[in-house]
Amino acid sequence: MALDKQIQQLAKVFLEASLEDGLVSASRVAEVLLYIEQKKPRRHLAVLKAYQRLISIELEKHIAHVESATEVSDTILADISSAMSTRYNRTIKATATTNKDLIAGLRIRVGCDVYEDSIAGQLSALQSING
Repeated sequence: MALDKQIQQLAKVFLEASLEDGLVSASRVAEVLLYIEQKKPRRHLAVLKAYQRLISIELEKHIAHVESATEVSDTILADISSAMSTRYNRTIKATATTNKDLIAGLRIRVGCDVYEDSIAGQLSALQSING
């Protein structure tokens, strides 16, 4: 158990070393990976897995995944990107995918946060209320 905690702590140190001005830096990640390859810390494969997970989470914080039943225009994506950047106080880039199951409306996911205003979401909420 203590070893798992040490692995997580080391992965967090590597994550912090990988950030430049609050963003993941490819050059810093390369330096961290080179360091791990050369020094081979105890249970380095477990450390690498934990580090990869933390890097993935950090990268997802800067992407707004927009789902819609129809194509979303670049103007709307720019508006969503701007609104989410303001809300989270960091740069967020919006990407769009189509999901016919939504029927109408949008579902936006930034990291673990989900914002949904779609017919499918409203029907699901009504269904859960009615049991």
